[in-house]
Amino acid sequence: MGIFSKSGLLTLLLALGACSAQGGPGGSLEGAWAGSLHADTASCPGGQRAQMHIGADGHFAIDPFASTLVIDGRQGSDGHFWGQLDRPDPAGHMLRLTFDAIATADHGTLIGTLASGPCRWSVSLHRS
Repeated sequence: MGIFSKSGLLTLLLALGACSAQGGPGGSLEGAWAGSLHADTASCPGGQRAQMHIGADGHFAIDPFASTLVIDGRQGSDGHFWGQLDRPDPAGHMLRLTFDAIATADHGTLIGTLASGPCRWSVSLHRS
């Protein structure tokens, strides 16, 4: 049987399977998510709905305001989902919108922050 006994090989295969099930980048978090944005800054709009889709490779797209605005990003090796979108405002000044989130230990919720200029929103997404 080579360098592994039958029981050693089975243990190794079970351990590798457990690592895959825990989900590295993208892993078990793949699919559609939806939830809410709550403004942390009183002067910024709140009560928005957000939608996110995570691909098998950890790439994601989030529509934070249920509109035509989409932030593309990727899950990093630390488990965080991070992305940014730069776009001009009506006066031609560049605005940056960033998204940073991480899954809870049970992979049931993505919790994070959306930020643009002085505005910050708390984000909570669940499988949809």
